[in-house]
Amino acid sequence: MATAPFPARIDTTMPGTLIGPFDGRAVDAQSRRPIRGAVVWVSWRFCRAAGLSARLDASMRTSVCLPAGNEVWSGETDADGHYSVPQLKRFPGAVRLEGVTLVVYKHGYLGYRSDRYFEGALQRHDFAQSRNEARLDRYPEGTSHAEHLAFLGGAAALRAAARAEALQISVDTASGAEITGPLEAAALLSVDELRTATGASDAYAVDRLPDRPRTARYDSVHFKSSSRGEEADAALRVFLAESEEEAEKLFDEIIAELPRAQALDPVPSGLGARASLARDGEGDHGLLGLALLDRTDRAVLLVTCGAALCKSAPLIEAIARRAVTRLSRVGRGPLPADAPGTVLPKAAEDGEAPLKLREPGLHR
Repeated sequence: MATAPFPARIDTTMPGTLIGPFDGRAVDAQSRRPIRGAVVWVSWRFCRAAGLSARLDASMRTSVCLPAGNEVWSGETDADGHYSVPQLKRFPGAVRLEGVTLVVYKHGYLGYRSDRYFEGALQRHDFAQSRNEARLDRYPEGTSHAEHLAFLGGAAALRAAARAEALQISVDTASGAEITGPLEAAALLSVDELRTATGASDAYAVDRLPDRPRTARYDSVHFKSSSRGEEADAALRVFLAESEEEAEKLFDEIIAELPRAQALDPVPSGLGARASLARDGEGDHGLLGLALLDRTDRAVLLVTCGAALCKSAPLIEAIARRAVTRLSRVGRGPLPADAPGTVLPKAAEDGEAPLKLREPGLHR
């Protein structure tokens, strides 16, 4: 294993280790506010000495070290901007661990790399293995997207996160660089993340709820179990507002009509500014509902979960916690007239409304 070019912590000269673990916090470089939902990607690079296939010693020089693959890890920062990367577990054979790169990316910001800066490709000297502070600068207007994407690298997790940036008409750094694409609730949660949060093994079909048409300010996603009934389904509804005051009023309207709604005070970590838990029905055939207010993104999120899937409040909170960090990704652009979900299916017109939880008839 090569010697790490970074310290164990920023306040010590003790060298770190390439295998990790790594932890730190992503913050806005100007305001120092935490950045939630940023993609964190780590790549460990291996090499093999030319002509050798067995034991490699520590004196092997990089000039005769041929690439021998890599291992990667990806995750996201939490509501407080923190990330935690586990220690490298797997070495692919008789190889030398030559280096590691950590990248932090959030739409609207220049990417952060542990080894170099975007401007001038200068070597970075302020990265630390633990308690690192990744300061992300706002994306400067006029910056080449091609150069920026090349700087980030070609990892699948980064390409997926940067796809939203590539689709934007422009980047307005002064206004917070909001996504200009149409509202898309499916960006909040994947099937794999639903299974991870709840421990379920069901196969799920993903569609929109048929009880309310999609608009530029409302969208939904329905995870429908193929092996069980609605008691194992889950759904997300997201409502966008133009201001914090409007979002606050919208939240009050929703919880006023949710059955047996109780405010969560204090609000559990990572669940926004306000949260309220509701219950409809009893036993495994009942429903849990969790309404959240996010003032930063001026949004209200309503999570509905069958009681057989979410057997306790912490499970529906785990779903919501994963979704709320991505509210900035759902988009606020105009909705095309022919966009999917804008016309209700016939079943909905006839009164079918799965996972309704008595959704309020909002005047919007």
